[in-house]
Amino acid sequence: MTLGEIKTETLKLMFAGVGNDGLNIGNAVLKELEEQPEYSDYLAMMNGSINRCFSVIEERRVLPARRVVLEKCCGEVDLSQIPELYDIERIAYDGPLGYNSSCGYYREGDTVIIKDFDADGEYRLL
Repeated sequence: MTLGEIKTETLKLMFAGVGNDGLNIGNAVLKELEEQPEYSDYLAMMNGSINRCFSVIEERRVLPARRVVLEKCCGEVDLSQIPELYDIERIAYDGPLGYNSSCGYYREGDTVIIKDFDADGEYRLL
């Protein structure tokens, strides 16, 4: 769902689904609605509420997990290089020593240090 779709659905929930001119609210007419006085205040003020909603979703950890294969490294990973990373669920290892769905690690700022690092294995951050 895009931000525009969230805004138009919010207007519909607020019983503002049809304008005074009979215009049906849809994502395609959002720019036009932002210029109309009966909608502009609503649309301008809802960004803060939408951001708070996204924060609650992130905090509750209901976002789907994403897998990132960590490049060959020396056991340290710079998290600032991974786009759209909110939190670490676990780090999985697969290699000559077998499979470990949750290997040990600790975090120092934006760096993750993998315990008992094996250079021959593959590490996946979830």
